Amino acid sequence: MVFLVASLAIGLAIVLATRALSMRFVPVYILNDVSLVALSALQVVLFGRWRRLTPAAWVGRLPTTDD
Repeated sequence: MVFLVASLAIGLAIVLATRALSMRFVPVYILNDVSLVALSALQVVLFGRWRRLTPAAWVGRLPTTDD
């Protein structure tokens, strides 16, 4: 859900910036697409796999050579 909201926020910022900079009307409903949900689900999967690869970094205990 966090990735979906973040993707929507970034998309809205891009739409509003495009409207302001190009003086063309870009509809906001372009963000209302099922592919955005699929992209967010893919982001969740990739983030989960990346997080599992580096668990020590998330806890704050990186392995040291002092042991």
